[in-house]
Amino acid sequence: EIMARGGGVGINVSTLRPRNAYVKGVNGRSSGAASWADLYSVVTGKIEQGGCVTADTRIQTNQGLLKIIEIVERIESGDTSLMAWTHRGWKAITDTFRNGIKDVYRVTTDLGYEVEITGEHPLMILDETTGEFNLTKVQDLEVNDHVAVVVGNNTVNSRYQEIEFDDYDHQKYPYIKLPKLLDEKFAYILGFYMANGHLRIASDNSYSTSLVMAVPIDRPQTKSRLIHYIKDVFDKDASIYRGDGAVEELVISSRPLGHYFVKNNFKKTSAVDAFIPEIVYKSPASVIEAFIGGWFAADGCNRGAKGGLGIDTISREAAYAIQQLLLFIGIPSRIGYQDRSDKGWSSIYRITVNGKWATEKMARWLGVYTEKIADHDLPVKNHAFSYPVEYRTQYRPYVGAEINRRVPHGNENTSQHAINLIRENISLIPEEMTDHAETLNNCIVSKIVSIESIGRHETYDITVDEIHMVGFSGIYGHQSRRGALMLILNDWHPDVLEFINSKRQAGKITNANISIGISDDFMEAVKNDTNWDLVFPDTKYEKYDDEWDGILERWVEKGYPVITYETLKARDIWN
Repeated sequence: EIMARGGGVGINVSTLRPRNAYVKGVNGRSSGAASWADLYSVVTGKIEQGGCVTADTRIQTNQGLLKIIEIVERIESGDTSLMAWTHRGWKAITDTFRNGIKDVYRVTTDLGYEVEITGEHPLMILDETTGEFNLTKVQDLEVNDHVAVVVGNNTVNSRYQEIEFDDYDHQKYPYIKLPKLLDEKFAYILGFYMANGHLRIASDNSYSTSLVMAVPIDRPQTKSRLIHYIKDVFDKDASIYRGDGAVEELVISSRPLGHYFVKNNFKKTSAVDAFIPEIVYKSPASVIEAFIGGWFAADGCNRGAKGGLGIDTISREAAYAIQQLLLFIGIPSRIGYQDRSDKGWSSIYRITVNGKWATEKMARWLGVYTEKIADHDLPVKNHAFSYPVEYRTQYRPYVGAEINRRVPHGNENTSQHAINLIRENISLIPEEMTDHAETLNNCIVSKIVSIESIGRHETYDITVDEIHMVGFSGIYGHQSRRGALMLILNDWHPDVLEFINSKRQAGKITNANISIGISDDFMEAVKNDTNWDLVFPDTKYEKYDDEWDGILERWVEKGYPVITYETLKARDIWN
C-alpha cells in the first residue's frame, strides 16, 4: 500500500536464515537471504505507483510523437535513447509497464484534448483558489476542473524518415521518381492530398492509377506551388483539368505511384477517413509544419483577428491528430464541431488556433506554404489559453511593474501576454518558485467537460527520469515508477558477501537498492585489521522459532547459541 501510493519501504533481512541453514519445518535447507531478497525485489518491482493509459496514447518524445505501445516495445528491446518532453525540458524515459486489462475512462477537455486513462492515474490539476498545481486521481476529478496540457517543443528530432521503396519495371511503366525520404515538399503534397485529394484506381484493374488533387481556381499561388513541388518530388509534370465547381484538378498518372502510396499506407478510402500517416508523427518539426501547411492550403482559412487560423475536416480522427501535431510543435488549439446531419451532410471538425502569440508562431512557417495568411489581419490580443487565476501579485516582485499593464487590475485571469513576461524573466524567479513558473511557461490549462467510462482495455505506462511527469496525448500527469525498496543485511550475517556481490550479477536484485548495516565493532576490526566472525543463531535451538527477532545482541545476551559460519579478515569484507 505504501509503495502503491508513491512511498518507499526499507526492510532489514538479517532475520532470514543463511544459505544452507537447517529449516526444521520442511526438513530442508534455506536458500539464503540474498536469494529471498532477489525474489522479493521482483515481486515489489511490479507494484505500480501511478495509473496507466491505452496503447494508442501518444507521448511527445525526442524521436517523434510516439504511441506508448511503441515506446514500451522499444525500451523492452534495449533502446535507451528515448526522452520525453516535460515542463522542465527533455527527460530520459527509463522504464516501462504493461499493466494488463483495466477499467478505462476518457477524459475530454473544452479545447478538445482527450486521454483514455485508468481511474487511479493522477493528472495535474490547477487549484483556482490558490493558483497551485496538484496531482489528482482521475476517479476524483470533476467536470470543470482545469487540467494542465503540456505544450511541446519538437526541436531535437532532425532526421528525415525513410520510406519503403520498391523499384519497378522502367520499360513497362513511364518513369517517375519515388521518394525515399519524407522531406518538406513531399510532406506538403501529402497534407494537401489528405485534405483535398484522392487516389483514383481503375475499377477494371488496369494500369490506370492517378493521384488527384483539387485546387481552387482563385488560389493560383497554391496551384503553382503544388506543380513545382510535384515536379521536384516525382520528377513528373502534373496534368491539369477543369474539375467540378470552382476548382482545377492536378493529376499525376502512374501505376507505380499508386502502388507506392498503398504500400506505405498513404491511401485514404474517403474524405471522412482522412488520417495522418504514422511517418509524419516521427518527422522533424519542419516536415510536420509542411504537412499541416499542405492541409491548410487545401482546407484551412484565416478568419481574422477574432476567428484566428482554422483547419476544417470531416474526419474526426484527422482533426484530433492535427491538434496533437500542433501541440507537439508548440502550438495549442481548440477543436470545434458543427453538426450538419439535418441537411444530410457530413459534420465538420474545425481546429482553431487563436491569440496573438500562438497565431504569430504558426504564421511564421505557415506563410511559406499558403497565401491565405494574408487574407486577414492576425489576432492582436493574447487572451486565448489564459489561466483562470490572477498571478500579478505573486510574480510582480520578480518581473517588475510591467506585469500590471499585462494583467489589468481587477482581472482575475492571467493572459499568455503576462506569462511571456514570466518566461522572459525566468532567471529572476526564486528557486522555490521555479517549478511553478516553468509549469506556467510550458503548459496551458483546459477545463474538463466529460469523464466517461469506455470499458476495459490493455494499459501501459512509462517512467520519466527525475520529475516523473509526462503528457499523455498532451494531458499532463504523473506516471508510474518501480516500487521504491531498500533491503538491508547486517555485517555479521553469513550471507553478507553473497548479498554484496548480488548487485554485480546481471538480473539479481534488479528492483531494489541494497545496504549493509555496519556496526562500530566491525569498523574497529577494519581499523585494527583483525578477524571478523560471520555468525547466525543455531536454527535447531528450541527457542529459535519463538524468540529470534533479528537482533543478534539480544540473542547473545540471553545466552542462546550461535554458529560461526566463517571467519574472515574484516578488511577483506570491507574491500
